[in-house]
Amino acid sequence: MLPYYNGCVDSYIVRLSDTLITHDSRILLEHSDVRALGLNADDAVDLGLCSNGRRVRLLTTTPEFEVTGAYGTRTLRDLLRSAPEADFRCAARAVHLAHWDTTHQYCGSCGGKTERMAAEHARKCLSCGAVVYPRISPAIIVAVIRDGKLLLAHNARRAHGFYSVIAGFVDPGETLEECVAREVREETAVEVQNIRYMSSQPWPFPDSLMIAFICEYRSGEIEVDGSEIDHAYWCDPDNLPEVPPRPSVARSLIDWFVAHHADL
Repeated sequence: MLPYYNGCVDSYIVRLSDTLITHDSRILLEHSDVRALGLNADDAVDLGLCSNGRRVRLLTTTPEFEVTGAYGTRTLRDLLRSAPEADFRCAARAVHLAHWDTTHQYCGSCGGKTERMAAEHARKCLSCGAVVYPRISPAIIVAVIRDGKLLLAHNARRAHGFYSVIAGFVDPGETLEECVAREVREETAVEVQNIRYMSSQPWPFPDSLMIAFICEYRSGEIEVDGSEIDHAYWCDPDNLPEVPPRPSVARSLIDWFVAHHADL
């Protein structure tokens, strides 16, 4: 259910295709910004209370909408690197829900048209009555430690040069711990032990929830799969390559490793 709504809106997020509209680099816009952009606040979708405690609503413009003056656009990945974490979390929630809303206009059971429900984040089929909720795809991400070194890998499908920790989606019928062991084994041929939960992070690219773990090396030598990972190695804490930016959960795991294993 949506949190209690007393009619007061603190902020708006305005979506333009694959970007969000900003005002002087602010992602959370005020009602005055909505008026200045010529948008109708009545068309906004309530997102509920975001992680910063603000009541936020989402407005979506047409692709032809022109942004002028002090207003600009930023992608969600841009905001990951520059926006305050609480603001990014609000933007992430908005983009996740907007993507789900756009891709679930029709019923997966009968093909009928769906409509948004007022009391919760859900869409209901006008033909068969089926109700669908926002898709969340759970994925693990894990720091594997061996003798004070961290297992880092380069994604073969990415043009960027940075290295990160192992990650992958959870399979049906699989526990999170089983997923950790399987993903590390499939991508690097390494076996792990002592798997421990650390934290989680919504990751709206487009609809993941990243669940972070720490574990220890048990056996095996690195042998990359060649399709997802093209290189992996054991990294010293004082000699990191280019790694993901803060506040990604991947970077949180790497920062934790450095803090606990540097100068040992």
